[in-house]
Amino acid sequence: MTYTAQDIADAISRWREELRRRAGSPGAPITPTILTEEQRLIVAGDTSTCALVTAGAGSGKTETMTMRVLWLVANGHARLDEILGMTFTRRAATSLAGRVREGLDALAFGGMMPTGNDDNATSGLFSASMTTYNAFANRIFSEYGHLAGMDGAAAVMTEATAWQLARAAALDYPGTSLAELDLTLSAVIDATLSVARTLTDNMVATSDLCHFVHDFARHVEPLPITLRGTTHRVPQPAYKKGLTVAARLSILCGVVDAYEKIKRERHLIEFGDQIALAHRLVQIPLVRDQVASSYRFILLDEYQDTSSVQVALLSSLFAGKTVMAVGDPNQAIYGWRGASASNMLPQRFFAAFSPAREGHQFSLSYSWRNAQEVLDVANLVAEPLPRSAVASADGFQLKAGKGHHGSVDVIFPSTIADEAHDIALWFHRKFAEWPSDRRPATAALLTRKTADLLPIKRALEKQGIPTHVLGLGGLFMEPVIVDIVCTLRVMHDTRADSQLIRLLAGARWQISPRDLRALKATARWLSERDHNLQKLSKEVRQSLKDSVSVADGQSLIDALDFITSVTDTTHRAVAELSATGFERMKEAGGVIATLRRHAGMNLRDLVRLVMSEMNLDAELAANDRITAGEASVETFLDTVTSFMTTDNNPTLGSFLSWIDEVERRERLSPVEDEPEGNVVQLLTIHASKGLEWDLVAVGRMIAEDGRTITSNTAKWTDLGTLPEQLRADRADLGRVWDFENATDQRDLEDSFVAYVDSARERYLVGERRLAYVALTRSAHDLLLSGSWWAGGKTRRDPSPYLVEIDGAGLANSPLPPPPTETVNPWKANSETVDWPMPPLGSREPKVKLAEQAVREALADSERSHREPSRLNDDIDLLIAERDRRSQGETRTPLPQRIPASQFKDFVASVLEPQASVADDTPASRGVSPQGSPAQNVLRRPLPQQPYRATMLGTLFHAWVETRSLGAVSPTLFDLDEYIDGDADIGVTSAESRGDEPEDTLDMRDAKKLASLQKTFETSPWAERKPVEVETEIHLPLGPNIVVCKIDAVYQSASSGEPRFEIVDWKTGKAPRDGRDLEARAYQLALYRAAYSVYHGIPEDNIDAVFYFVADDVVIRPDRLLRYDELERLWWGILESSAQDTR
Repeated sequence: MTYTAQDIADAISRWREELRRRAGSPGAPITPTILTEEQRLIVAGDTSTCALVTAGAGSGKTETMTMRVLWLVANGHARLDEILGMTFTRRAATSLAGRVREGLDALAFGGMMPTGNDDNATSGLFSASMTTYNAFANRIFSEYGHLAGMDGAAAVMTEATAWQLARAAALDYPGTSLAELDLTLSAVIDATLSVARTLTDNMVATSDLCHFVHDFARHVEPLPITLRGTTHRVPQPAYKKGLTVAARLSILCGVVDAYEKIKRERHLIEFGDQIALAHRLVQIPLVRDQVASSYRFILLDEYQDTSSVQVALLSSLFAGKTVMAVGDPNQAIYGWRGASASNMLPQRFFAAFSPAREGHQFSLSYSWRNAQEVLDVANLVAEPLPRSAVASADGFQLKAGKGHHGSVDVIFPSTIADEAHDIALWFHRKFAEWPSDRRPATAALLTRKTADLLPIKRALEKQGIPTHVLGLGGLFMEPVIVDIVCTLRVMHDTRADSQLIRLLAGARWQISPRDLRALKATARWLSERDHNLQKLSKEVRQSLKDSVSVADGQSLIDALDFITSVTDTTHRAVAELSATGFERMKEAGGVIATLRRHAGMNLRDLVRLVMSEMNLDAELAANDRITAGEASVETFLDTVTSFMTTDNNPTLGSFLSWIDEVERRERLSPVEDEPEGNVVQLLTIHASKGLEWDLVAVGRMIAEDGRTITSNTAKWTDLGTLPEQLRADRADLGRVWDFENATDQRDLEDSFVAYVDSARERYLVGERRLAYVALTRSAHDLLLSGSWWAGGKTRRDPSPYLVEIDGAGLANSPLPPPPTETVNPWKANSETVDWPMPPLGSREPKVKLAEQAVREALADSERSHREPSRLNDDIDLLIAERDRRSQGETRTPLPQRIPASQFKDFVASVLEPQASVADDTPASRGVSPQGSPAQNVLRRPLPQQPYRATMLGTLFHAWVETRSLGAVSPTLFDLDEYIDGDADIGVTSAESRGDEPEDTLDMRDAKKLASLQKTFETSPWAERKPVEVETEIHLPLGPNIVVCKIDAVYQSASSGEPRFEIVDWKTGKAPRDGRDLEARAYQLALYRAAYSVYHGIPEDNIDAVFYFVADDVVIRPDRLLRYDELERLWWGILESSAQDTR
């Protein structure tokens, strides 16, 4: 018996009704599914030819693909295991597989399975392949990689791993060429990853890119400025930019090769590598035949998002088989990650899969998602887009498949603040109007950029509307995550003043603006004093002001640390603080100091500790307005874990640098979160693809100016972009930069302008597609918004899509006329608000009532004269401990991290107490004098003014490091120009310095630096290449971590086991005597132990020396303590320190 497509749909409807009956569910019977003529043609299409289906947004393509699979199985055209379905996301693949499972059960229930399969309907699913493109490629790579010498067990990297490996490739790149890029490390990492991935997506080797840029330079560099007889003699901009980018790309090719090498060495691959490696493998006849013979029918979903290498892989396997590709060229918005919309072109598709046979084109033009009012505006915006992949010659217009109605509203008020307010009112009204007998309405706010979400989020919250920012970019908008990251930055960076202000003014301490201003006054007071708190001369203060930024010179974090150490509230440095502000800041400083001592612990545990110390865990539990809550924290912890798995020595500093990069990269990726009832989800348009909501607002629909369009247009002169001549889809990209036919720089400039114009047209097409995606996310009601004014001085006009919709009269309200004002009436800071904001906000009445209830319950408990509980005893003990601490009867906690350079001070504080007492007593600084000599060392020192010797040492170390790495050495002085001159370069001359403190640099220091450099160049290490330079290793020592910052490590030539030599550069004087040398030798011993433990090298194979460059003296201590001896010594110091406080 032959079944029609409608027979399959009817069988599924009957099965769903049967399930409803068995479950006893009330309500009306299941409405039968009636397929459209378009669907029937696709489901029961020719089984011997390929088909290309253009499926509009919400047109039921997943349902249609499911029907196609079931129709093939029911009519005996194929077994289930002979059908392969592929899509992009696991969510989509799971949905397709689930529908097929349901359909198989329906066929079995209706007796429609082929003979012999009725009893095994559901189990047949496990023979089906409903998978993702990447999973399919990985299967080929895993099973057959060994045939081409590949490691089929290689792990797929996360974005975090890729970033770390690219960073390692850049940092370890040899020679000086990388310095010539004149880019930040972050920019180099971005460009490296972009070039590597684009090369993979287009099946281009780095050698091909190198040849291209060399050919470009060889042809362009000798071009004269003009041959047109003009007097123009200035090189053309395109000429200069092209040569600059070509030179950078040439260097980046080497970094990309290094990155790829690291991936191979660590047996790691990226998602794009899976496709490329699988493509290489299927060129082997054995592999191709075995994989291709497994399938007779192939269904390709979201085909508009496939890349050139994906199509090459699939066509290598399935050309000549029955392939059906389903996609929507109007939704091709992922070109930035390698997708090529031209794959949907009929001639391109059929040439790839059916070169010898004529195929069929179909359309799915009924949307089962959107109301017709929404579809009208979407059709209008999509009208100018290319339509060559549409079956109908009349074009492609989406029509509503359901009878429900919706609305399209447009608002375009004066300012962005007005826009945010109006959006919030719109959602408030729509939620109120939503029928109460239906499920809760789902809602979303979409914008082009993540930054545009924040002001609208605030406006929604003011209206009491719950919000949820989706994706990792939204994660960093969640208040609890912001507080965590701010705390981590304050712990790590003394310049994180704005983050500190957020913490101090927040719910934890609620410090007033007046006291925050007083904290700034304390910072200013400290910046004008030396380490003895003596005021610097006016000249010194001016020199400091000229040499550093004001922010660097006045650290609020250092001021808070100072307040924490002060016991005298009348101290002039804290005189402006209120009594309450002083106590709260002391508490805040203590909490931050405690956290700082644990900065070396496991990052995931550190985040949990931050939450506990900052009371964020209690806030999560108590605040009913936080909709994401613990889920946001778990997502953040997953991010931390992801980072930790990519680095052998993950540190807090590197993690903080990395999260900024991850946030930027992931904001363009689609999310897979489910819509939430009565919650407005906030996300970018890129991230919204594939999702739908009842209510959607598209914000900030404003026109881009010409400069912004040109800046956003992808050109290969933007570092990291592949030249169009090398792209696999170059035939569909319009004009390229025709530099080869240029006879002079003017020709080159003209061809570049034409090339940019063509690229701009591609960009505008992509933006129109993005708008189409945004419009089609709404099932019922749609709001389109913008504003005339935002933060700039220039008025912003409505986007061209809004103008088109308004001109067609498709919105309920027309666009307002342009405003008459010529000056921006809105400023970001013009709104009057109470700051710091009340921490409880609108929750305050409920929280106060709860507080009152708790207090009354406690009072009742006391009056009841119950027997004392064990809990009361514990509370009494804790209170007694608190009292002892407040009276100074406790020792200063030992810091978790000890610098190796300070280890000798701890030893001296115990073995020679009298030598550790500073001339400036704690009492002279208003600091508590209690504690043993060892305890005095443990106290966190005040910030010290850098001395000239220290500054010279820093410059010398930087010079040695860059010289060792082969980079261009940074210099503070241009010695040839300034040694004998009096140029005003911001340093003090020897003659004018007089008696002021020696904490500024002068001409003599420049000569001293030059002398140190010359001495080093005659040293034994001048011509040797270090294996490591400026390496930081954390050495466990007892319960603490010793931070060892090793200057350089050299490997010595040896016939036996390799030997290593640690060298510590010293620009000061050599040790005065044996006792001084013995104290300094602790530092070398720690360095040797750290290097031994970190690399697994026996200590006996490691030497350690001091090189005192100024004296040209090499000192090798006769004996260094071993690791076990250092540990015994340290435990003894800890025990002695503990006894001193008893």
